[in-house]
Amino acid sequence: WEATQLNNPYTEDEGSRSVLYESFSERPKHLEPAVAYSSNEYAIIGQIYEPPFQYHYLKRPYQLVPLTASKMPDIHYLNAQGEPLAQGTKDSDIAFTDYLINIKPKAVYQPHPALAKNTAGDYLYHQLSPAQIEPLHSLTDFKETGSRELTADDYVYQIKRLAYPKLQSPIAELMKNYIVGFDDFAKQVANQPKKALKNQPITGVQ
Repeated sequence: WEATQLNNPYTEDEGSRSVLYESFSERPKHLEPAVAYSSNEYAIIGQIYEPPFQYHYLKRPYQLVPLTASKMPDIHYLNAQGEPLAQGTKDSDIAFTDYLINIKPKAVYQPHPALAKNTAGDYLYHQLSPAQIEPLHSLTDFKETGSRELTADDYVYQIKRLAYPKLQSPIAELMKNYIVGFDDFAKQVANQPKKALKNQPITGVQ
């Protein structure tokens, strides 16, 4: 009994809660989705940020299924002139592919101080002074939290962040080959502040 108690991974206050402990072979370097690249990091990130799709846990060969998307995407093929092509057209005639993804309604963020607002609709903690920040050490130090519904714009913004040069996303170069207008967009924002990303359009992301 004593040996079991010594090896008990739960602290006294966690004993009555559902806590999952897992190990990792290398300490995560980044939990920023635009920068992280290793499987150790994504094992954690995957529990925080939900993508539109995920792989089915049990099916083999692997099958993609909706997660925050309401269904699998509607796919439309276009020729080099941007004209729609009929289903069953030859691969050699396809120049572009449009994926129309619908996000599930009423999916909301976990309550967080960053989303807390006052009665006027203004964010409570977005303009804190250094003096107000100094005594804050953890999320529990914030008295108020808030939430909001997930939108397609949230995903569009994250795609745009891949092009922000100061983040040095390891997949930015790869995305230039798959998202129409991404390369031009990356050049446009190269010398702009990150806050300018929100209103800069990408041809292939709407």
